[in-house]
Amino acid sequence: MNRRAVIALSTTGVLLSGTVGYIVWPGDSAATQAEAGPRPGQVRTVPLRTAPSDREPPQTQAPRSPKAPPAPAASPVAELPAARTGPFSMVGVSWDDPGAKLHGSVQVRTRGAASGRWSPWRTLQIDDHDAPDAGSSAERPRRGATKPLWVGPSNGVQIRVTGSGPPPAGLRAELVDPGDGPRVPQSGPGSGEQPGGAAGQSAGAAAAPAPVIVTRAQWGADESLVTGSPQYAPAAKVVFTHHSAGGNDYDCAESPAVIRSILLYHVKTNGWNDIGYNFLVDKCGTIFEGRKGGVGKPVIGAHTYGYNTGSAGVAVLGDFTGVAPSVAAQKAVARVAAWKLGLHGSDPTGRATVAGKSFNTISGHRDGVATACPGELLYGRLGAIRSHAKQWSTPAKPPIVTSITGATESKGTYYTRGALTIGWNPAAVSTYEVLLNGKVLARRNGRATWAQVKVPEGAHKLRVRARNLNGTTALSPVYPVISDVTAPVFRTAPALRVRGGAVGAKGKMPVRLTWKVTDNVRLRSLRATSPTARNFKVSATAWATSVKPGVSRKWTLLAADTLGNNTRASVTRTAALVHDQSAVRRGRWKVLTTKSYLGRRALYSKTKGASVRYAFTGRSVGLIFRRGTANGAVHIYVDGVKVATIDTKARSTRYRRIVWTKSWKRPGRHTVRIVVAGTKGRPAVVTDGIAVIR
Repeated sequence: MNRRAVIALSTTGVLLSGTVGYIVWPGDSAATQAEAGPRPGQVRTVPLRTAPSDREPPQTQAPRSPKAPPAPAASPVAELPAARTGPFSMVGVSWDDPGAKLHGSVQVRTRGAASGRWSPWRTLQIDDHDAPDAGSSAERPRRGATKPLWVGPSNGVQIRVTGSGPPPAGLRAELVDPGDGPRVPQSGPGSGEQPGGAAGQSAGAAAAPAPVIVTRAQWGADESLVTGSPQYAPAAKVVFTHHSAGGNDYDCAESPAVIRSILLYHVKTNGWNDIGYNFLVDKCGTIFEGRKGGVGKPVIGAHTYGYNTGSAGVAVLGDFTGVAPSVAAQKAVARVAAWKLGLHGSDPTGRATVAGKSFNTISGHRDGVATACPGELLYGRLGAIRSHAKQWSTPAKPPIVTSITGATESKGTYYTRGALTIGWNPAAVSTYEVLLNGKVLARRNGRATWAQVKVPEGAHKLRVRARNLNGTTALSPVYPVISDVTAPVFRTAPALRVRGGAVGAKGKMPVRLTWKVTDNVRLRSLRATSPTARNFKVSATAWATSVKPGVSRKWTLLAADTLGNNTRASVTRTAALVHDQSAVRRGRWKVLTTKSYLGRRALYSKTKGASVRYAFTGRSVGLIFRRGTANGAVHIYVDGVKVATIDTKARSTRYRRIVWTKSWKRPGRHTVRIVVAGTKGRPAVVTDGIAVIR
């Protein structure tokens, strides 16, 4: 028949009859709790008594205090008056024989020291697989025990044990008071300082950098509890994850007290030499040094029975049977595992053999022995933890830039009007940073494959930096980038001038369009759009052409830079030919007629000092002569001032030749007078009119 064993906590020897018994242990008064100075941690033990299963519950019961716990729903309850115990924050149950099994359920409820209220019933986990390896003479378990449960500051307790068969002998309550110790400031996940215990094997030996670890001194370890020397394995090739199964109702500021309590329980109750875990992690992601001996060394712990040698144990504070661990805790486990494995040459996503069995290098407690630890929801996160640890232990690699859009590439330099998008291949990193001249211009998470940035005007150096979780960085090659929103500038506006050369038989007049255009970065193109289309080299400053006189024309140039910023510049001018008929003659001149002359006639003189004066309005002028072997020189006067002497001689006869030109910045009324110089042997001069730009 299924038999229920009922255990009652008692200091008075009183045993309650009935199916289930309860008792409150009277403890210290409020006055004795106010001790001077820091309180040392301690474990108070109180025996439990077994109630006979066939006893009937009492017919009358004492009145129940309003603050006493309510009766269990499943069985009759004996009421007890409220009473105080000594202060404690963690509770467990132990028994004499470490080899004996407790087949049943152990439930506790506690009374809050501050509120005086009783908690709901909670079940203690019965698990004997957190233990030193067999044959470990330094720390043989001296008692069997449940896992301890963190309940917070309390001063009352009730315990019931139910199950089949007789319970183990020597059942007793283990009430752990962590005492007063230093509290770790919780400014965020992973706060703390680098432990001095890492000395002896530097963090530089690992692929992953050492995480921040709170030292034993910082969380207040009572080193007087540890009497034996640390034991070492050749290497720690596997990290076993655990949950402390000690409850999730703790504040991160209480984490040092929780760990001090676990240390006391492992030493005083379990009989081990030190805390069993090598590292502990709280829900805020803070990593704590566990077993003494150096966090960077392969210290043999007491966490995974049969596989402690050659491994490290990381316990996350809490119970993850039905509650998922925090992201901060998962990341902390990954960081410390990556670092610890890296110290001993293990890959966080690989496998290693411990005690003849192959494991994932980051495994759960249940992978080694039959246990629910580390809880279903923490065990289910181990794949993600391995991936995170791999990333933590992998140096960043240079990003491979795949595209730069919004920019035009020319000879290895990218030209943009300001906004561009840079793309890269995905990689296992935590952050990408787009750098401009070494400064961060944009930051994207590790899943991103592009970033859009705005580049200020000027010449710059663009590159992408990959930053991994472990702090390592790698840079892409440099990409020269020029940002330009400034259009080309015509430093000299287009100007149309008469140029030397032949006036066509049909009257087409030679002209030259001049300009000067520059760009602050680089010109890409230069072309005329009117009066006709024409492409030029970007270095061009003039265009020699011919036009039909008597027609007003718009001359337009379009200059564009590499980015397409462009500028147009235009000028409207009229070309004209003035025949000799309009000239004012002085001295002896003869009219020559032939179709080769402008208007079929020209003026001829070989008399020294004979002159012809042309009056006109315009910006540019050219003198037209017939040239030949017998033609001589003339003196030229502009607006009454002699400016030049030119020779009209040529090797052969050439009609309608513009021999001399002059231009002005602004239009105006001008005169040009030619005077026969009387060149010896060839004094003849033939003038055929003038060419003018209006």
